[in-house]
Order: sequence, then structure tokens, then C-alpha cells
Amino acid sequence: MPIRIKTAETADELDDVYRLRHQVFAAEEGYFSDRDDERVLDGTDELPGTVCLVALDAGVAVGTVRLTEPGPDGLPTDRWFDFAPYLPGGARAAAGSMLCVARSHRESPPVFIGLMGMAQNWLLARGYTHAVALMNPDIAHIVEWGGGLRVGATFRHEGLGLPAVPMVIPLSEVVEKIDELASRHQAPQLLQSFQREFVAAGELVVREGDPTDDTYVVVSGTAVAAKDGEGDRRVTLGPLGPGDVFGELAPLTGRARSADVVASTAMELMVVPRDALFGQLADPAVAVEMLVVVAERLHAENDVLRGILANAGMAELAD
Repeated sequence: MPIRIKTAETADELDDVYRLRHQVFAAEEGYFSDRDDERVLDGTDELPGTVCLVALDAGVAVGTVRLTEPGPDGLPTDRWFDFAPYLPGGARAAAGSMLCVARSHRESPPVFIGLMGMAQNWLLARGYTHAVALMNPDIAHIVEWGGGLRVGATFRHEGLGLPAVPMVIPLSEVVEKIDELASRHQAPQLLQSFQREFVAAGELVVREGDPTDDTYVVVSGTAVAAKDGEGDRRVTLGPLGPGDVFGELAPLTGRARSADVVASTAMELMVVPRDALFGQLADPAVAVEMLVVVAERLHAENDVLRGILANAGMAELAD
């Protein structure tokens, strides 16, 4: 099943996040003692500048990370470590915390990488240049691999009673990656969406005839779109690669999916829910770009239809 990463928005989604923290931090790793309500949350979760990202596998929470914007009193991490000397002049920093992945998914790179990528995208969209975190020493090396910098020695976090490594994560490399994607994107404004989906090679991404509200943007990997034709014939509509948009017709028309899309390779997809798509279409520039995408899609399908008619000896209809 595809793994989707999104902002936890509903009460049920947030409750799933708190339960997952307890599962990982208490039951699996023993960092905390078991709690009667089987949930882990603290005062930071109640701050207005806090969001939680969650990774869902078949609707089950398997990973999460918390992001907090600075408030009138600064960041929650300021109480435990002074990051100011390690940030360049003009830097804008937000805090990351409560990063955890269920043991069942720790060997699945999309969960951790997807959470980190989503966190960075969320921060960049709000003008932050850096993230700061008091990191679990067991995973600090993974964050270093992703560009994080250790800025102090491991110390015991008095609030949690656990060891912590102070780390600063510059976001500049992510800016370059996003700019590169946007430069070849059919609809770069769709990068404002913050849901991601990770698909394995051979998986069905969307099924012809299914009702759905999501539009997809290919971040990496390739897929093939196909639909049923006459009899048992399958009609291939064409390949899809990085920067391509698909699935946009169903949300726009309210009809079911018009074709299957199957991943040829492992894929990373950006998911644009219907409400987000329509909100972005209020911008005339985005609306024009989407019209171009739809026109190109219809043109490609017409070319396929002409080829089928010509091969069937009906060239006069193909014209």
C-alpha cells in the first residue's frame, strides 16, 4: 500500500499521533514509562504555532514529527539549549521534536525521508531558513546524513529525563531541490501542497473507475497510464515522470478516474487534495497552467485514439 504523509488535522489524527508516540517511546524503546492513557503529549502540543506531520500506511499512523514556530517567548527548545550562537545572522529558525517511526517501518526509507522532506517543505514555505532540535542520540547520525549539524555535546534533557544532542538543520539544500523541481514542473504552484505519497514499483496508484478527490504530481520515479479498450484490449496512454501531473480530471469534473496509473519504479508523489486544488485555482496564473495541463492530457489521449483507429483500418475517422 502507498504510504501517505500529511499534516495531522483532525482530533482523531492527532490522537493517533499521541498514541504512536507512546507506542514508540514507551512500549518499543522504553524511553518513557507506560502511561495509563497510552498517549504521549506535552505543553508544546498546545502552542498555536505547533503542527504534527504523520505518516500513514493503510490509514495507520507509522511515523510522526512535531514542528513548532517561535512565539512571544521564543522556541520551546530555548529553555534547554541556546541555539543563537550557532545560527547565522538573519536566520529564521523553528523547532523540530517528537520524531519517531514505528519499529515495523524503520527499515522503510520512505517513512523517515518523507517525514524529513515534508518538515523541510513546511518550514521553507513559512520563510524559515533553519530547524533546531534536541535530538535522540540514537538517530542523530541519520539527521546528520540529511544535512543536520551537531552544535553541542550530548546532555541530559531535564524535562524528559533523556539524553539529547543539540542540532541545527540548514534548509538551503532543500531550497535548491525544490527550485529544480519547480523549474521543470507543469504546475509549480502545486508545490504548496504538503501531502506526500510513496509507492513501490508495480503498485497501482489510481484505479480506473474509482471515485477520488486527489491530484498527483510526480516528484521522482515513473509510471504508466492505461485504460480499458475494446474487449480485453488495454490502451496505454503514455508514461509519466518527474514534474508530470495526473489525476486532475476527476477532481475537476467530479467523475471517477478515467484510467489506471501503475508505478513502473518506486515513486514519490505530491498529493493535492481537491479543496487545496480549487483554492489554488482561484489564482488566475494557476488556473491557466492547469488548463494547459488538461489540454495536453486531452491532446495526448486524442493521439492515442487516432492511432487505434488507424491500426483498425479506420484512418478516415482518425482524421
